[in-house]
Amino acid sequence: MLPQPSDSTQRLSSGADKPTAQRPRAAKACSSCHMRKVRCDVARVGLPCTKCKDSSLDCAIRARKKRRSNIDSGRIMGGSGSTPMRPNTLPEHVIRHQIPHYNFLQNFAPTANNHSRPEGLDSGKILMLDPQDQSTTLDGSSLRMSTEEMNFLEQTGALDLPPKAILDECVSKYFQVFHPFFPVIGRPSFLANYWKCDEDALRGGQGPSLLLLQAVVFTASAYIPMHHVQGMGFSNRQEARKCFYKRTRQLYQFNHELDDIVTIPALLLISHYYPSMAEQRHTWFWVHQAISLAQGAGLHRDSGYDPRRKLWARTWWACLARDRLTALGTGRPMHINSLDCNVPLLTAEDVEEEGDTEDDRAIKAIYIDFIKLCNYMEGVLSLQFVTSNPTGNEVRVCESTLQNWASNLSSASKRAEEETSSLSSGTIPLLYQTLLHLIYNGAQYKDRPEKLPSAEMVSIAADSANLLADLMKLDLIEYLPTTR
Repeated sequence: MLPQPSDSTQRLSSGADKPTAQRPRAAKACSSCHMRKVRCDVARVGLPCTKCKDSSLDCAIRARKKRRSNIDSGRIMGGSGSTPMRPNTLPEHVIRHQIPHYNFLQNFAPTANNHSRPEGLDSGKILMLDPQDQSTTLDGSSLRMSTEEMNFLEQTGALDLPPKAILDECVSKYFQVFHPFFPVIGRPSFLANYWKCDEDALRGGQGPSLLLLQAVVFTASAYIPMHHVQGMGFSNRQEARKCFYKRTRQLYQFNHELDDIVTIPALLLISHYYPSMAEQRHTWFWVHQAISLAQGAGLHRDSGYDPRRKLWARTWWACLARDRLTALGTGRPMHINSLDCNVPLLTAEDVEEEGDTEDDRAIKAIYIDFIKLCNYMEGVLSLQFVTSNPTGNEVRVCESTLQNWASNLSSASKRAEEETSSLSSGTIPLLYQTLLHLIYNGAQYKDRPEKLPSAEMVSIAADSANLLADLMKLDLIEYLPTTR
């Protein structure tokens, strides 16, 4: 017996409550109308369509993708007579994180006899995907938004970029000054996509991700010459940083970027913006957003031999470094528990990129030591949140760990007797001294005199003052992260 229609179903079928019929979709739309999701009449009036003509936009017809026939699909999935194509895959560490009970479900997966697998991969190492389904790939692309959302972003200036000459200076200065000590962007691919585009192409959404590009300009606005800041229409650097911070934030809030691997570095970059404690979404918030996306993408798990492993590892360790520094600076809890992660520590090979100079390689060596120190910070920072006073043994373990780190520094990170001209090699000891200060001052010994500072505290304070004095002599204070 067929089920009887309910009252609500009968009401919907009645003429009085019948919803308004939607307008039929156009048989064909130009690329501009398709992107803006507006009705296009190109099939009726030809090129250009009315919308593009009124808006003075380039009107072009997108080439339709040819559908694979059933014969081709069968050949791809293991038919004879041709080399099988590799299906879209997700790395195993992403699968294990995103698919519940994956270890159990893979027992019911087809065997290697039913589906061809890439050579060298064991059963269960990859997830077979429909070749037509691109929803699970990690390739970046801008999310198609409604016309109202696009209009809002245009009105607020979130889609605007500086003049090309100033933009070139921002990109160059970012990779010269900031990138070597925070390599969260794949420099060769980013620059290749950037330099091939002119100003119109960049504004049209071609080239690098607009979200990431705005974050790069935000970061570089602290380092470019002042006349370039004024050339963008700002009277000082604070105004420029605030403007590009807001643009990046709005693009993120409207999901302008689909690729989480692209979004994470952008969030890490704007996490350096800390105007005041009154700002609700400041450093701690953006670091948490970046870490949430990174863990959702499985970056906290070892990705094995995936070709993107190096960039993923750099991205994850940058998340951890920002997490530790933010906890240190704000006194808030850490987001990352190292017991949940198994990504190997960075090596020189992980941070090496095409086009590195000698200075780049030296700074990246210091960055690796910096990451190791941030990794060891967890025990020190945990001393702040224990309910009772730490025991002497806990303090000695933290102290011994830091001293072991200091005795195994790379040659680039070691402090020479003469003055150093490297900002990075000056900030690393400052962080080290800060952690020692945290151990001796924050962890209160019950039997320690409380009236006078210990000899260790006096030595740390004096050494920190000397480090800052050296940076002032070398005119490097302006490059410290929190000075602008």
